[in-house]
Amino acid sequence: MYIMNHAIKMLLMVSPFIVNVFLIIKYIRSSDLFYLRFFYILLGSGFMNHVLKEFVFKPLMGNKKYPILGMGARPTGATNCGLFYDKHNTISKSYGMPSGHTQFAAVFSTISILKVLETSQPYHMKVFECIILILFIVSVAQSRILLKCHTLQQTLVGGLIGIFIGYKSYKYT
Repeated sequence: MYIMNHAIKMLLMVSPFIVNVFLIIKYIRSSDLFYLRFFYILLGSGFMNHVLKEFVFKPLMGNKKYPILGMGARPTGATNCGLFYDKHNTISKSYGMPSGHTQFAAVFSTISILKVLETSQPYHMKVFECIILILFIVSVAQSRILLKCHTLQQTLVGGLIGIFIGYKSYKYT
């Protein structure tokens, strides 16, 4: 059971990489510009997450703990919080607020849900796909908390920012 849980956590850890590769392959196979735009939106979201961490939340929150928002810094001793597993178990040096993985999952899922809702497939299939995509956001957020890379508040803020970016990007493009 431990190996299964560990494997799932590691898969969720590299999910941004896997999704981006998938989108590039979909674009190459179909020549549909939607997938290329989707890829660029996810890259832009990652850049925006970095800007938010370093130039907004870090200066505003520092290492203090705030009511409702909690703390901005990563939990004490946070290790292996990047995209890939590091066997040396190095302490993460990046700021915690907002969770980039959760933001990524929320952008991806929001755009995917909006795309699914526009399809002509049966209603029950749309509902099923939307539930899967929502569970993807929840599972990524939960894995970030279980790996002790983020607090609940950091994942919630990352998710809300991701939903906003996904919605606005989809409506704009």
